[in-house]
Amino acid sequence: MTVLAALLVTLGAIPERPLDWNALLRSHATDPKLHSVDQRLDLMDDPVSPGWWKKAEIQGEVAGFDRREFNGKLKIQPFGWGERTALREQWSGRTRLLRIQRNRLQGQAQEDRYQRGLEWIFCQRKLAFHRAMHTLYQERVGAHLSLIGTSRFDPQDLVLSQQMVASLSGDLLADQNDLAEIEASLFSMAPGSHQIALDTAELMRPEQLARALEALPHEVDSSFPSIALAQEQVHASERSEQLSAASRRNWIGDVYTGYSNKTEDKLKKTYTLTETEVVWTAGITIPLPFGDTRRLDERRSRLDVMDQVGDLEQVRWETSRKLDQLRMSIGSGLRQIAVCDSFVRKVDAGALFTDFVVQSGSDPLLLLKGRMALLQTQWDLQKLNHDILSDFVRLLELTGRLAAAPERNLLSGRP
Repeated sequence: MTVLAALLVTLGAIPERPLDWNALLRSHATDPKLHSVDQRLDLMDDPVSPGWWKKAEIQGEVAGFDRREFNGKLKIQPFGWGERTALREQWSGRTRLLRIQRNRLQGQAQEDRYQRGLEWIFCQRKLAFHRAMHTLYQERVGAHLSLIGTSRFDPQDLVLSQQMVASLSGDLLADQNDLAEIEASLFSMAPGSHQIALDTAELMRPEQLARALEALPHEVDSSFPSIALAQEQVHASERSEQLSAASRRNWIGDVYTGYSNKTEDKLKKTYTLTETEVVWTAGITIPLPFGDTRRLDERRSRLDVMDQVGDLEQVRWETSRKLDQLRMSIGSGLRQIAVCDSFVRKVDAGALFTDFVVQSGSDPLLLLKGRMALLQTQWDLQKLNHDILSDFVRLLELTGRLAAAPERNLLSGRP
């Protein structure tokens, strides 16, 4: 938001747009990690020629203060066979690796925003649950006090209810602090917003989430950002090995040409003769192919490639294990939701409360117990929904779906 826009919002000339899911997801473009990678990509996209030689230098030498002898040499160190091509491939490979890294960072930035949004919704619901439970325990304390002097009075249950009122008061304060912290984090992710309006009705229902889960990959493949990154790191090691091998094919070490100018005075009988001798030289140096570290360098390069291949297999195994764990966790949560939802539907239909009223004879303590059981079940259902959606976001990041659709709300159940 520009300074002018912020001033107009403050003065009320422009109504401030609250932070909804679309605005939150679009804010990934301001993530500082992505900005850093984009700067490096701009540098990598600027084409740079590898040059025509490794090194070129001119050497000059003057003998004596009278500068009557001068030696000069031009020396060029050429590339090894195929080294220029290997340099180009390494540069383009580094660009591809950086783009894959950016793709993964983009998915992680989106995951952070989804998780923060879900935490805000969860904290709002937890605050409402604790408030409702706090009210019910206050009513329970009042019901106990009304029974003082009767045979139904239970002092132990009264003390327990009073303790729960105090404990829930502390929970309410903690919830408010957590909510303030989450809101501050959301505002830092999307600067310029001062009001949060994340629509909970927009989120997928369990049956929609189950269908979306089936549409995701069941096995690990190269579309997963972690796998794509590890594979490209293997390719990067192979390109480094190829470059190292090409640089070792320096069958000509240096090519040089020299110039020597020497002036001398020769005394004759009656006069002095000044003679200038000019000598041109040219030559090459050829490295000896034995007794150096070439074989050691070759072995080291090969080991680097094998290390990266081993890392790829480790990443593949860890990603596969994480994929299975998330799928199992989401599936288990969906089954638990079905059980809890069935209980809540029966209560909403009125059958369970009717049974309580008949069995208790309008006993207020038993009625309060039934209301608490219903409230607890509803809260358990909301926790399950939160956990499932949170795991589903992790699964979307793991499979690369967040990076592929960075500005679309993949948790939305709306068509």
